Amino acid sequence: MRPSESTRLPGVATRVPAAIAPLGRLLQFLASGVPGFILSVSVNSFLVVWLKWPKPLSYLIALMMQTMVNFYLCPRLAFGTGNSDSPVRQFFQFLAGVAGFRIADWLVYVLLVEFVHLHFLAAQLLNIAMQSVPKYKFAQAVFRRKGR
Repeated sequence: MRPSESTRLPGVATRVPAAIAPLGRLLQFLASGVPGFILSVSVNSFLVVWLKWPKPLSYLIALMMQTMVNFYLCPRLAFGTGNSDSPVRQFFQFLAGVAGFRIADWLVYVLLVEFVHLHFLAAQLLNIAMQSVPKYKFAQAVFRRKGR
């Protein structure tokens, strides 16, 4: 597609210039992660602050919950619903790939919180910032596939 052409983004009523469509998709992807992020921060905070659970265990539970919410919202809000793969197949593809991100996320979190002594919420935010674009590229590959 030429830069002067336009394209339609899922959930956007008007066409956008093709040159900025990838940025628009990235922003939709990031927006689709907001509910999972809010849940993750809330769960992590509740478990750490109120229940006094160990931070690594609390964050692990928060990450698992965030992954489930993101799997549900991401293909619908960021990539449309055009993929013909079965939802079960997509879920396991998503889970298998995102597990690598989540393991790295958790390890960096533990390192920052337990050894560097960074505040647990700051570590959570830093991880999101570092992994946003690679996660987008991965999710794009999973949810854009046409039946295989």
